Amino acid sequence: MDYSSVITWMIIICLVFVGLIIFAKPVKYILRFLTQAICGMLLAIGLNFLLTPFSIAVGINYLTFAVTGLLGFPGFIMLYFVSWMV
Repeated sequence: MDYSSVITWMIIICLVFVGLIIFAKPVKYILRFLTQAICGMLLAIGLNFLLTPFSIAVGINYLTFAVTGLLGFPGFIMLYFVSWMV
């Protein structure tokens, strides 16, 4: 392997690491949103199963997904509180 290809590979590896450093924070927020949203939806399905006899249920849809993803557990509680009030 000659020196020009070694330098080229070193530059490519450095650029990949710089790209990972730059995009690490947005990826962290996206993963946090998805984790909260999926956990919130699973919890909503479980609580809907338990609270349906008491006429308290939250619709499982994109809005519920977005609220639980953005606001987390307080948003989840808010959804059930609003459902209980209505």
